[in-house]
Amino acid sequence: MIPNVERCTDLVNTVTARGVSAFDSTQSATATDTATVTVVPISVACDITLFSQFDDDNNPNDNHVTLLDSGPVDFSLTVRNTGQADLSVAIVGLPCSVDLDGNPIPTTLTIPAGGSSNFVCSVEVVCPQGTNITVTVTGTAVASTSVPCVFDVNGKAITTAPSTCSASVSCAQPVTCRVTGGGTLIDGTVDNSCIEVPTTIFPLTVNGLTVSKITHGGQLGAPFSQMDCGAILGNQCIAGQWQHTRHFEGQGNPRDEIELFNFHSVTPAKGVWDSLSCACLGCCDPATGAFIPPSIGPLIHKFALCNPDDHKVCGPQPRPAPANAIIFSGVGRFKPGVTDSNGNGKGAEWVVFRVYIEDRSEPGGFHPKGAVEPADIYCFQAWRTGIPVAKRQDFCEVATAFRRALGQANCDFLASLESGAVPIGSLPSPTVNGVTADIQDCGPLHDGNQQIHPSTGATCKGPGADCPAE
Repeated sequence: MIPNVERCTDLVNTVTARGVSAFDSTQSATATDTATVTVVPISVACDITLFSQFDDDNNPNDNHVTLLDSGPVDFSLTVRNTGQADLSVAIVGLPCSVDLDGNPIPTTLTIPAGGSSNFVCSVEVVCPQGTNITVTVTGTAVASTSVPCVFDVNGKAITTAPSTCSASVSCAQPVTCRVTGGGTLIDGTVDNSCIEVPTTIFPLTVNGLTVSKITHGGQLGAPFSQMDCGAILGNQCIAGQWQHTRHFEGQGNPRDEIELFNFHSVTPAKGVWDSLSCACLGCCDPATGAFIPPSIGPLIHKFALCNPDDHKVCGPQPRPAPANAIIFSGVGRFKPGVTDSNGNGKGAEWVVFRVYIEDRSEPGGFHPKGAVEPADIYCFQAWRTGIPVAKRQDFCEVATAFRRALGQANCDFLASLESGAVPIGSLPSPTVNGVTADIQDCGPLHDGNQQIHPSTGATCKGPGADCPAE
């Protein structure tokens, strides 16, 4: 439809009247008068600004936001009367109906010449779809003292051409990865990863026996590595197997073992994986202590490289990958080899666990032929449930609320490292929802290697049924 727009120019109309005497045709009189029509332009414009505290494109207060996950985005619309006459402005395409204070946002409003009006509301964006927003504003002239005539030859008020403004919210492709490897933790080992990272083995002594070392190994994220912050408990689109063993001093002494098996396994303990998240972190130059910020390289085989120009320090090493940090959690089977002072340990029980890994330099740790700091970091934490291992365990009965909180805490921890809220080298807190882990074995690898890889790309049919909310 063609808008009702009149394009004309200022006009001065001069009228001349000449009168001749009825008695003497040689006598006449002339009078002139003028009427001036001043045409003033009318126009309207709009601007959109988006804001989110989770914006990942490092360019706040523009008309584009990149989200890592679903969430609210503040939408700010400014409508400007850029003409010289008052306008009644109609707004079409608003993504919300009330402002941040709950007041209705009008779809028609009067704006004086040269004036403007602003509205701010919150838009809930769902990832991975994101959203595109287009707002159209059209002004209709309003009569005023300075501009009394606003009608065209048909008696209709003059309108402006429509003006549009747009904005978009996109969802970042989540970093996906998997990890393989293993190694040893030994009490007293300290390495530097921007801050000193000491080794913590807790409890170090159980019933008079002291832990001599911690060994661990396995793989997580193959064939499936769906990113999850605890939204789906027992997510079948996370796969892997892992084992963490506490060795006690003295030949022939028993061992505490925690086994985490994938859901394909034929072992009695099928894997129950609740969360998985990856990140690309910076690190510190061991020689100078200067922070080396993370960098993301171009897409290669459908994934971007983490720190692509760093082949020695920040990792992941030696193979390029999209991340150098990974965190995952779930339910494992704890087989205590030593009965503690409370008499616990006679039978296997279910524990809720968390593993955090940083893949750094290569070779890391305390390699006998020389190591490159910082070493790979491995952190294992487990919360005992007191629930004995059963062959047909309903895992929705095992600490579901805590497991959801742990999965979210995992993602929050990685986000705090990425944002700089906590320094690189920090380890996840052993206390979640006020509950402290019963087992805390964390620190730089004394020997061994953790390797973070790109995801396999295997397609999972579905994450499986989630546990109901408690």
